[in-house]
Amino acid sequence: MANPYKLRLDLLSMAKELLMEDYHTKIHAIEQSYKRQVDLISRSQGYTEIEYPTLPPMPSAEDITSLAIKFNKFISNGNV
Repeated sequence: MANPYKLRLDLLSMAKELLMEDYHTKIHAIEQSYKRQVDLISRSQGYTEIEYPTLPPMPSAEDITSLAIKFNKFISNGNV
């Protein structure tokens, strides 16, 4: 049987990795969309300053812990 402390650490690591991957995917999509907008507007209107979009917040410790708890419940009970 695995050490319960190691399992908790693994669940926290897995939750953090998943949330950070999702965060970076969103950031990348926003950046690409912004670059396309700048390119289209600069081609049609010349130089125009465009406000950079608001970025989503990074996952917090609470977000990571909450997801790790969901993982733990799924593993322990077989449901979410």
